Amino acid sequence: MLLQNAFKETSFVDSIFEKCILDRSVFQNVTFTGCRFVDCKVINTEVILDSTMIHCFGCEDFKSGFLNSFVSKPLCEAIPESEQNNLEKEILGKYFKVDGRTPKMRYISSLRKDFEGRNIDEVFDVFERLRKCGYIVVSGNNSHIRQEGMTYYHKKFNNER
Repeated sequence: MLLQNAFKETSFVDSIFEKCILDRSVFQNVTFTGCRFVDCKVINTEVILDSTMIHCFGCEDFKSGFLNSFVSKPLCEAIPESEQNNLEKEILGKYFKVDGRTPKMRYISSLRKDFEGRNIDEVFDVFERLRKCGYIVVSGNNSHIRQEGMTYYHKKFNNER
């Protein structure tokens, strides 16, 4: 299957792409979260993308090199510790109601809008780390803070108030 129509401001969550040919030039600010790519290929790899075009977080690549040829930047870049701490605080803070204690559900797709103007790759890199640490649980487009995440947040950031 060849995807050629433009995808703008779109989020794919927990989707499986099998034997797809993806044209990098048709994606504009598109996020893939928890997706699987099986035997997929990329065309128009020479198209120069800026960091707002394609974002992949927590995706599985079943063809070595596919994701690196598809996304806008290398997948693993170090984030300064101070920026990582700030992002952890902001991301986890979004999972609480106004009282700062009661948890609430967040749509993963809405996080992109919440952090508009920020480096979205860094935001979702930190989000993915928090998920892997067991602080956030994801089910499709829904995400929730776990008890471990609430404890971590309050121990690490409550003293800053």
